[in-house]
Amino acid sequence: MRARNIKPGFWENESIGKLTHTQRLLFIGLWCLADREGRLEDRSERISHQLFGYDKRSLNLSGDLSALIKAGMIAKYSNKGAFIQVVNFKKHQTPHHQETQSKLPEYQPPQRSPDISGDSERCLPDSLIPDSLIPDSLNEDSCPRTNQPKKFKKPTPQEVEEYAQSIGFSLSGQKFCDSNEAKGWLVGKTRTPMKDWKATIRTWKANNYKSDAPEQSLNNRLLEERRQCLASKKK
Repeated sequence: MRARNIKPGFWENESIGKLTHTQRLLFIGLWCLADREGRLEDRSERISHQLFGYDKRSLNLSGDLSALIKAGMIAKYSNKGAFIQVVNFKKHQTPHHQETQSKLPEYQPPQRSPDISGDSERCLPDSLIPDSLIPDSLNEDSCPRTNQPKKFKKPTPQEVEEYAQSIGFSLSGQKFCDSNEAKGWLVGKTRTPMKDWKATIRTWKANNYKSDAPEQSLNNRLLEERRQCLASKKK
């Protein structure tokens, strides 16, 4: 047997909570029996003896293993022998660097057929149950999130001028980009990364500049901001 990790998220996982007590214990035990790749021989009697040797009641190990397969936690495969793979084992476990290399054949996941059920958005079970071994996991990340914030993309001078004109603001797109490039596209007193350049233009319009301000006044303002930025970097 090998030492493995189990984190608090395991006990909070609703999918694991649907298993019987024996199935949960079996699942944990399989990690300890598996090699550094999450593989072990599919030998029910041997697994029963190693994990439940002191249990006097009768066990339905075959049925319990089937339940783990149905839940997507393990997979059985054949390759000159019968084997079990703990799905995505290495994603959640970090075997000791001196642990013996696996001598069992590699598991090859079956090819998925195209989804014709109309349920293609449903998330399939993830390895040792979604993030169940990740510290402080509440298992909300098993499905890809669709509301991830967009990555900031620097505007072009033309985009700046077009947007500024659309809100009635006279602004040089090149000077706007040059000024923010010099500041590393950081905004505010806390120097946080810019998330919305359009909002910055609106702020400039509302607080910093007037649409009919002379060109020289705008230049002076840009130069002053750049000077302040360089001074803060020297500190």
